[in-house]
Amino acid sequence: MNNLHITTKAQLLRPCGLLILLAWLPGVQAADTDFETGSWYLGAGVGKSRASIDQQQIALDLQSAGFTVNNVSRDRRDDSYKLYGGYQLMPYLALEGGYFDLGEFSFRADTVPMSLYAGETSIKGINLALVGTLPLTDQLSALAKLGLTYNDSDTRFSSNGLVGVNSFNSSTHYTSHQFGVGLAYQLTTALALRLEAERYRIDDLVGNKGDIDVVTLGLTYRYGLADPYYEPTPAPEPAAQSYPESTPSPAPVAPVEEQLPMTSGVIELEDVHFEFDESRLTPATQAILREHLQKLKANPTAKVRIAGYTSKSGSESYNQRLSEQRAEAIKTFLVEEGIASPDRLTTIGFGEHQNAEFEANPTQLRSDAAKANMRVLFEITVE
Repeated sequence: MNNLHITTKAQLLRPCGLLILLAWLPGVQAADTDFETGSWYLGAGVGKSRASIDQQQIALDLQSAGFTVNNVSRDRRDDSYKLYGGYQLMPYLALEGGYFDLGEFSFRADTVPMSLYAGETSIKGINLALVGTLPLTDQLSALAKLGLTYNDSDTRFSSNGLVGVNSFNSSTHYTSHQFGVGLAYQLTTALALRLEAERYRIDDLVGNKGDIDVVTLGLTYRYGLADPYYEPTPAPEPAAQSYPESTPSPAPVAPVEEQLPMTSGVIELEDVHFEFDESRLTPATQAILREHLQKLKANPTAKVRIAGYTSKSGSESYNQRLSEQRAEAIKTFLVEEGIASPDRLTTIGFGEHQNAEFEANPTQLRSDAAKANMRVLFEITVE
């Protein structure tokens, strides 16, 4: 029986039902599927695996050894799972690695004379792959994967002694490859539902090569996205001036306070802008805000409404929250910088409405129009 062959050839399962479910799945939509370079993510998936055991070849091998084969039964499906983590190399390309368990597969032959001939194999391992992402809509993206695997295959054969199997009972470790496609549905900016169909190239213990196909459904969590905070930058201290001992130091000069027009109405000051999908304040934004702060201190009767806006890419509900976070980040900064009466400040978010510039293509995430719309305006009313 040294010419025994077990091959695992399979067709990719077509998860049509789950794809339809994802297309209609309600939930919070994310504004940006263009993930920031340098972010990390973790994920896990469970699903089903399928192998094709060549029962015809098994029967031929047994017949050549003098057995009459009545039937070869196969167990070609099992549960599968994987754990993985990744690093975003660039907005649409990530490096991903993890652990996988493809399950166990077996066969049993019914022969005359009775041989009780059976075989079982289990496969697990680790992988490292490149994963490309192509946004289809604001919340749905297509995935493609190509990588290397380090497999641990454990194959066991048994019989009543009429078929020699001891030489085939062992484990083997080898490097191979995998590829796959999938869909990712953004539940939030950081959390995604991922459906994947993958093919793992495997070897059995008698020198054959084959495939095991796996379909998994899982969750991916990405760290550090849309975290509303600002990084305060301390104002530079004026350089100390020295004077000759015989010359007295000049008397301090009171700063000239810039007065706003003391008339009723709304005065729009210089607006400030944000980075893509961010509510944190850049150093340039903080410098502008400190200038506004001096004007507010010079006009204690002025009240401020801080209005936040976003670009049109993404869902309306997500953009509404992001615009409110931007307005709140501005208010927090002004309070931290020492505005005398915080109750003079109110915030409001307009989301993607009332844009400064028309966005002809909202899916172009970093167009000039999109950058112009990612802003906060200051409306100061003097009473």
